[in-house]
Amino acid sequence: MKELKGKHAFVTAGTAGIGLAIVQELLKNGVNVSFFGRDEARLEAATRSLEQIISDTSEDAGKYMVKAIDLGNLSEVESFYSKAESAFGPVQILVNNHGGPAAGKLLDVSEEAFLSAFELIVHAAFKLSRLAVPGMKKAGWGRVINVLSLSAKESMPNMTLSNIYRPAAIGLAKSMAIELAGDGITVNSILPAAALTDRTMFFVNQRVEKENKNAEEIIKEIEKTLPVGRLAMPEEFGKLAAYLCSDAAGYITGNVISMDGGLSKTIF
Repeated sequence: MKELKGKHAFVTAGTAGIGLAIVQELLKNGVNVSFFGRDEARLEAATRSLEQIISDTSEDAGKYMVKAIDLGNLSEVESFYSKAESAFGPVQILVNNHGGPAAGKLLDVSEEAFLSAFELIVHAAFKLSRLAVPGMKKAGWGRVINVLSLSAKESMPNMTLSNIYRPAAIGLAKSMAIELAGDGITVNSILPAAALTDRTMFFVNQRVEKENKNAEEIIKEIEKTLPVGRLAMPEEFGKLAAYLCSDAAGYITGNVISMDGGLSKTIF
């Protein structure tokens, strides 16, 4: 995807899992990537992986800048965004990614968790989109990708906050897609499910403690419930995101793309 070389991507929560996989794939395609995450250890590991990519791809790889920031601290995120544009120019690719909100039923989740989930899933995407879109409109080209969850279209048990806010993020994305299509800007959302990420392993380990089974047994049980018979790897989402950024995907906008191994039961 040579057309992506030299473009500037801003990726939230990009130091691990699907977020990092997207950062890595964009970097391989020559994109300059600004990203952040709140965990220092993950940040260091992410940096090592990117240095290896740069070493392997030589002059074809993009550049990157990274900082330890919590997505919940939007003023600090905005400050980093400004520094990123000073370094790499206007953001042309915005990837709105976030960690999953607290699990739980209605009476399990606190009001603090309710408000925090809104900040992470809806407010951050809203604020960053408002920062990025003017530059994209001026350039006549832009890509906005939201990484959400299957819960955006199919409610999940014990996931009240996710079921509330991820459909709201889809509403924002759809409004933007309609409004901005004439400006050469596409807006799409990816809905992962059953991916081998830290969040999946968090829930697996919870079951390990409760069910007296090891993690491998539980993963195999999960895989038996999936039509494709396996968990997804983060790298697969990175490749999809890179494709959605390419010129080949220029006619795809306003779409919600489930990447769930056939798990979803809905028709659309």
